[in-house]
Amino acid sequence: MVNGIGIDNIYLVNAPAGSGKTTATYKTLIRMLANNHPELLEYIWIVSNSEENAANTAKNLGLEHVTTLSKKQYFEKINDGYH
Repeated sequence: MVNGIGIDNIYLVNAPAGSGKTTATYKTLIRMLANNHPELLEYIWIVSNSEENAANTAKNLGLEHVTTLSKKQYFEKINDGYH
């Protein structure tokens, strides 16, 4: 039990940058949402260094319809007066 949450398995993956760790994690989360709570897929925001990178990630995940933002756009959206 970790912080009161029952966790059966924890996996630590050590691999070179660009080997697909983050994409695999995203795909797993998207698959879990699609199978268990598909209504939540419409509320996903994908944030990256640039809006173009975020859009590419969304496309790679099969989520072209979700909101894509750069980090700057994200912080402006959630924080009034962010500079």
